[in-house]
Amino acid sequence: MKILLLYIPRAGSTSILRYFKSLKPNYIIINQPWSELIVELTKSNMISYKNLIKYENIFVKSDIGSFNKENIDLECVKSDFDKIIILDRKDKEKQIESLIHAKHNNSFLESNKYWFDDNYKYTIGDDEKHSAETGIGELKNQIPTLTKLLNAKFYYYEDLFFGDFSDILNYLEIDYNEEYFNLYLDKKNKYRLGDTIQKENKSLI
Repeated sequence: MKILLLYIPRAGSTSILRYFKSLKPNYIIINQPWSELIVELTKSNMISYKNLIKYENIFVKSDIGSFNKENIDLECVKSDFDKIIILDRKDKEKQIESLIHAKHNNSFLESNKYWFDDNYKYTIGDDEKHSAETGIGELKNQIPTLTKLLNAKFYYYEDLFFGDFSDILNYLEIDYNEEYFNLYLDKKNKYRLGDTIQKENKSLI
C-alpha cells in the first residue's frame, strides 16, 4: 500500500508518522523528500517523485509547500497512492508560534514538549510573524481544492490529539497499540510548557 501524508507545518504529522512506523516496520518511510531544509538537517538526498513511486509499501510525508514546488500532476498522485491524508491545525496563532519556535531551534524533526510563554512571544519580531502568517495562510487556502482533487482524507490536529484517532487509524488500516499511542499520540505529549489555556478533556480513543 502507498500512503501520502501532506500537511501544513506544526499539525502533528511527525507523531503520526512515528506511530505508523512503529506498527509497520516493513514499510519504507520517506520523510520530507522534497524539503531542502530537512534534506540539509538530515544530510540526505532529495528523491524524485518518479523514483519514489516505484516502491511498494511506502509512507511518504511532505509539507504542502515542498510538495507544490515539485509540480507533480495531481491526477497522477491520486492514481499512484492508495491513501492520501491532509493535516492542518485550527488554532492558527499557536501553529504560527510553533513554526517560529521550530525555526529558531531547528527542531522540525522533534515532537517533544517545549517552553513557550508570554516572555518567549516577545522575542518574535513583527516581520517574522507576518511572514509566517502569510505563508501559512496561503497554504491553508489551498487545502479545500487540494483535498477535493486528490480525494484525500482531511483532519485537524485538534480533532485528533484532543479528540479521537479512531477514524484515521481505520483509514490507515493500523491498530490501536497502547504503548506506541502513549509514546507518540497521547495528548499529554502535546502540551507546550507555559500554556495558560487548558484543552478540553476528551477521550482519545
